[in-house]
Amino acid sequence: MSEVHLELTDVGIEFPTPKGPFRALRAINL
Repeated sequence: MSEVHLELTDVGIEFPTPKGPFRALRAINL
């Protein structure tokens, strides 16, 4: 598995994608 950098913040979860940074709000159930 490739190493993925995840940042957990009060706003939500932000992680890099081929098209650019993607942010998922906590309100969204992943």
